[in-house]
Amino acid sequence: MKKNQIILLALIALFSLSSCKERECIVRTPAEANIDFVDTPYTDSMKFAQAGSLEGKKFAGGEASAILPSEIDHYGYVSLRSVTDGDTANFIQEGFVDQVTNTDISIKTRFLGINTPESTAKVEPWGKKASIFVRNKLTSAQEKADEESLAAGRKICNIALVTDVENFGERDTSGNRWLAFVWYRYDSHSEWRCLNLEIVEQAYSMNQLFTDSNFCNYRKTFEEVDKYNKRCRYRVYGEIDDGYDYTEQIVETNLWYVINNFDELGINDETGSSGFMLHVLALVVGIQGDSLYLRDIELDDEQNEGDTLASLYAYAGFNSAIASILNNANPETKGVGSVVYFYARATIFAKNIQLSDIQNKTTGKRAFRVINEDNVERYLPERSWANFNLDYSSVRVEPSSITSQEDIGAYKYQWIDTEIDLRKVSPYTDDENEDKGSSRIQFAVGAEPLIEYWVKTSGTTPYAYSYYAKIAGTNIICNLRADASLNPQVVPQIFDPNYGEESFNIDDVLGKTFHVTGYVVSYFERYQIQLANNYQQFNYIYEVI
Repeated sequence: MKKNQIILLALIALFSLSSCKERECIVRTPAEANIDFVDTPYTDSMKFAQAGSLEGKKFAGGEASAILPSEIDHYGYVSLRSVTDGDTANFIQEGFVDQVTNTDISIKTRFLGINTPESTAKVEPWGKKASIFVRNKLTSAQEKADEESLAAGRKICNIALVTDVENFGERDTSGNRWLAFVWYRYDSHSEWRCLNLEIVEQAYSMNQLFTDSNFCNYRKTFEEVDKYNKRCRYRVYGEIDDGYDYTEQIVETNLWYVINNFDELGINDETGSSGFMLHVLALVVGIQGDSLYLRDIELDDEQNEGDTLASLYAYAGFNSAIASILNNANPETKGVGSVVYFYARATIFAKNIQLSDIQNKTTGKRAFRVINEDNVERYLPERSWANFNLDYSSVRVEPSSITSQEDIGAYKYQWIDTEIDLRKVSPYTDDENEDKGSSRIQFAVGAEPLIEYWVKTSGTTPYAYSYYAKIAGTNIICNLRADASLNPQVVPQIFDPNYGEESFNIDDVLGKTFHVTGYVVSYFERYQIQLANNYQQFNYIYEVI
């Protein structure tokens, strides 16, 4: 055999051996595990098959829009409204608007093929960091799209959604969230990247894609990434999240201390730290679905006599059974007025401090307990029931005392009652202009007919409602928010029985004043009042004649 042939065969054999060699794993310290991978070969190489045909396509439709279900393409451009966590975000689509209010309908989207650790109602290792990763990627893509749109004088999108309805379905089991693969690009000249795949490649989620699809032909790639990460044991596959408190050191605390020492105790949305597990004793002053409006039952040692007891919202998510637990303990008040002793974490949502990751089991070391005069000595031997302030009435706010947003802000995190007047708005004066997710960029304003309204729905059944309001007798804006979880829901007919009928006249409701009770939170640069369950029993809402 000639010498050159021998060399050629040797090179072929060497190439064959090297091509069979598995991709090497990187051994990382816990601190190094926080750094996202720079090399993402699977995400870099996967192509967006529908990229060239996105123009004019509609991912979503139906609901209250003019887009018929038969006109939905199940892929198309979208704009980012907000990121919920590592596998859920809210988008809006050009033309997907409510026919009554002419406002964007939010496309609440659950990402296909992944399941990142929890980071909202519950907090798990790597959950907050997965959420931060997704937020940074999508926010950056949206900000660049807004910048390019203004420069070009036309709408440019750097985010798109796609799904295969026949294989994956249109919605999740709740019926409220659209299912999709999310594609994004750094700018309009960059290659598209599948965020779902990148989340798996960054090891923020194990692969959950087990269905073949010709339209979304991604399964093999997802499985290859999953196999590699399992072997290397990256992040959710086995690495320690050094921002998560695995020891879960318990901090006995009250609401006042949480509010005033959040940086020390709470979840950090910048670093992904899980914060401390808190053990909180508080009075239930109101309930929203299964979530709680709470108030301290004693002043903190650092407060002065006569100071207001601190209040805080505790988000329990859906189907936590907390409302049932409280109702069983105090059926006459549906749980309002109960003293609760429970474990949770402190977090920030929409610029508001709140409690989340509530441990809702009624047995075990971290049981959710309802405290009463009979068991207080057992669970709180150093505390006296006689010293607890059990008054769950609201803090009275006279409308005449409110002359600015700062005056309302003085009651932030308080359970209050006051009077409001409803106001009418248009799509560009209903506070949405402060929402970065508007699908209609500035140069398009004024191109659509003016529509006025005083209430707006969001989501799918059951709806949430936003009531546009101001403090009675003033021009100080303070909206009302009725979450979809309320039981019973605060529907528009409470404010005007003719709503939805031909006889309804918007000016009729605007001439009325209502007494309302609820919880004050920040809303963009203003404030709003969150409403509660059982408005009839507690007279939370009634017309002032």
